[in-house]
Amino acid sequence: MITKEYSAIARKSGSAVGENSQLWGYTDCIFPHLITVGRNCILATDSALLCHGPLVSPTGGAPVTVEDNCFIGFGAIILPGVTVGEGCIVGAGSVVTCDVPPRSIVAGNPARVIRQRDEEEYTRYVAGLESGNPRLANRDMMDR
Repeated sequence: MITKEYSAIARKSGSAVGENSQLWGYTDCIFPHLITVGRNCILATDSALLCHGPLVSPTGGAPVTVEDNCFIGFGAIILPGVTVGEGCIVGAGSVVTCDVPPRSIVAGNPARVIRQRDEEEYTRYVAGLESGNPRLANRDMMDR
């Protein structure tokens, strides 16, 4: 299977994508201008940010925002109108139906908060993302 990083394509289609973010998943092609992804975010393969659906107006859609320093796991789906707060981790295969508080780790269908990230853990994670060292960024998760 060949995968492709889509941040440049998303920007060209009207989505707002922050620096150092990697989009390996799907972003809404019906209302791309309603997608906002912050800095240092990773959207894993087969994940999706959706701005349209049967409960959303066919003429308008609803915005999806992923704030800075988030990781959206493999196959996770973020539904229309949702904001994923700064520093969140969304587990693989999760379906996010409502806003996620900053620094939360969520998983499930529907996604639920598993725990909050503490200041020290989050600071190390951001330092790792900004330095380009994924091992430093994910060290806390590997130690658990």
